[in-house]
Amino acid sequence: MLFRLLHCFLQHKSATQGTMPKAKMPGSKKCFYQRFNACITFIFFIGNVSVFTNNHWHLLWHIPIKQKIKIMKKILLAAALFTGSMICTSAGAQVRVSINANIGNQPLWGPAGYDYVQFYYLPDLDMYYDVQARQFVYPDRGRWVYTTALPVNCRNYDLYGGYKVVINDQRPFMRHDAYRNQYRRFKNYHNRQVIIRNNHDRRYAPYYNRHNDCGAVVIR
Repeated sequence: MLFRLLHCFLQHKSATQGTMPKAKMPGSKKCFYQRFNACITFIFFIGNVSVFTNNHWHLLWHIPIKQKIKIMKKILLAAALFTGSMICTSAGAQVRVSINANIGNQPLWGPAGYDYVQFYYLPDLDMYYDVQARQFVYPDRGRWVYTTALPVNCRNYDLYGGYKVVINDQRPFMRHDAYRNQYRRFKNYHNRQVIIRNNHDRRYAPYYNRHNDCGAVVIR
C-alpha cells in the first residue's frame, strides 16, 4: 500500500511539476530542496488520508516547507508520547507479574496471605530468611552470611511452628537493631500463624508439592 501511494504521488508530482514556480537558487541546492520537499510532502500526505480521499492532494505541494516541518514535529511528538505510554504500561504489567510470581518463592513454612515477601525475620533465632534467594541470613563473626540451611546449632528448630515476621526491605539486616527491638515480643510465639502448607487458598495450590532445599551451606 505504501509503495502504491508513493507511486501515485510521484506520478502526480511529475504531471504538475511544470506548473510549479521556479526556485531561484543554484542547481545543486535546488535539487536538494526539491527532493527534501518531496519527501516531507509525501510523509505528510500519508498522515492526511482525508486530503487524499477528497482528491485535493495536489495542494500539499504548495504548503510552505517550514509549515510541513512544524506539523511533522507535532506528529513525531504525538508518536513518541504514545510509544512512551505503551512502554510504561508494559513495564507496569511486568512488575505485576513479577510480584505475583513471588508466591511461588515463599516456603511452605511461611505465613499465608502475602502476595509478595522479601524477607522473614525469625525472632526465635534472631536471623532472616531471604524469600527470593531461598536462603537464611544471619551474623557470623562480624558479617552477615547467606546459607541454604540453618546453622548447626539451630538445625532442630521448628520452622513450621516458629513465628515469622514479613519484612519488605532490600537489606533488613542493615537495620537489624531496630527490627530486633520491634519484634522481640514475638519470641517463643509458637503455632500462632496459619502457614502456607495448612492454608487452602487457591493461589498456593500449584506449589503444595514442592519441598524446600536445605542442603549444603553456601556463604556469600
